Amino acid sequence: MEGYGAHSGRSAWTEDCRRHNRRLLGGYRSLRFTWEDVLHGRDYVVETLRVAFEQAGVPKARRS
Repeated sequence: MEGYGAHSGRSAWTEDCRRHNRRLLGGYRSLRFTWEDVLHGRDYVVETLRVAFEQAGVPKARRS
């Protein structure tokens, strides 16, 4: 569970939670990375995305 402190208020937090749930019910996945992951954890981010794409059945891209 996340708090609403990072949002502009309780109603914004509520809408964010509901939007997230609509995406999940619509078949979308959501991965979360920290700023540090993106800047300094390239291997972790790439591997996490690779596994997510594999689990979703996305074919591997051809490399030239």
